[in-house]
Amino acid sequence: MTLDDHEIHRVTEDLWQTMFSLDLRRLEGEAPRHPEDGFLTGCIHISGAWEGAAMLSCSTELARHVASIMFGTSELSDNEVCDAIGELTNITAGQIQPLLPSPSELSLPSVVEGHDYRLNIPRSVLLAQVFFECQGKPLSITVVQQTQNEREKSG
Repeated sequence: MTLDDHEIHRVTEDLWQTMFSLDLRRLEGEAPRHPEDGFLTGCIHISGAWEGAAMLSCSTELARHVASIMFGTSELSDNEVCDAIGELTNITAGQIQPLLPSPSELSLPSVVEGHDYRLNIPRSVLLAQVFFECQGKPLSITVVQQTQNEREKSG
């Protein structure tokens, strides 16, 4: 299966403009990531006719900014920022879901936060990855598909 990067770009850009009135600039490659910068990655697993995951990753600074818009205050706990990124990942995955074979269901979001980490989804292959910049801060949307052999084992 293939997934059109332009569709991911379109739905993400529309979502960020509608929810936050923020413009995204698509990047050709990953923005430089410094180990001292904090990042958050939200992950939603998708199961059903299609098996895989959708992930949203952004800098802690950008996460705090969008969380402050979502909650209407700049006084936020770390848990509230994680909740906001989890919800934003859920909404993003919900926008990507119609682009995939159906029927499918979304899991609850998981959020990882830290400085120098990589999130791996075992037994999966990269299907699409789109990089953005928002207010000078990095953002990416990644979609991975569970490999065929693993789906046959679980089916």
